[in-house]
Amino acid sequence: MKSMRKQLLGSVVLALLVLVGCKGPQSAGGKPRLKVYHSIISLSPSTTELASLTGVPIVGRTKACDYPPNVQKVDIVADLKPNYELIATIKPDLVIMDRDLYSVADQQKLKDLGADVQVFGSDTVEGHIKDMYTLANLMAGESAVNEYVIKLRKNISASEGEKPAKRELKAVMVIPDTGGHHMIAGTKSFQGDVVRIIGATLVGPDSNKFESLNPEFLMAQNPDWIIVAGATSDFLADKRFSNLTAVKNLKLFGLNQDICIRRGCRVDQFIYNGHKLLMLGEGQK
Repeated sequence: MKSMRKQLLGSVVLALLVLVGCKGPQSAGGKPRLKVYHSIISLSPSTTELASLTGVPIVGRTKACDYPPNVQKVDIVADLKPNYELIATIKPDLVIMDRDLYSVADQQKLKDLGADVQVFGSDTVEGHIKDMYTLANLMAGESAVNEYVIKLRKNISASEGEKPAKRELKAVMVIPDTGGHHMIAGTKSFQGDVVRIIGATLVGPDSNKFESLNPEFLMAQNPDWIIVAGATSDFLADKRFSNLTAVKNLKLFGLNQDICIRRGCRVDQFIYNGHKLLMLGEGQK
């Protein structure tokens, strides 16, 4: 009888070990991973920044991917379009990209090379946080991403908890152009959500991206603030806007353009610096 019990116990233990082994790689939270990727190409500056958070190196990038600085040592596999032949020689198991930069046809070509493709790009900061955790799970980098999200949420809470005395601040966000062909952020864009967090309401086209700036529209809106993604001098040089109240009162500030337009690993800086400058401009510390 004892011998039969030992045999039965041994069978149960063996079965449990087999079941555990079949679960595959586990995430930091205990959720089973479908797959862990080791050869990863990033085809947008935003996703390259996000990949850097996980601590997992990429093996290919675009020409525009320049942050963090050490990523510039990685081979370039795309300029305006991916170099499919070069990517085929690398044989990546995962390609990550920004949704705004590539068509469905582009994505299919990459899948045809045998790579899994993940597309990122949310119109809200909360959606961006979800994107970060999704990517972290794919790359086994949850703990590093979690540290960043804690810092990001701290800046969000500080900004939302301290609003300017004037509650209805209207702001626009522009990408300046020396030739006068400026771009303006749409109200449904990721930038619009960040502007809300830092203490203002974004006015602009009904869009989730940057559009060509209509001078008549901007003059009619006459915003309280102008947030410039780049050098303010490039916008101030455009005399068409010299009569705007924000221009006359110098109610405009410039931020690093890459930080403003990329949904990457510097959104915390976007929120912190934007809120700080807005509050200082409104006479509040």
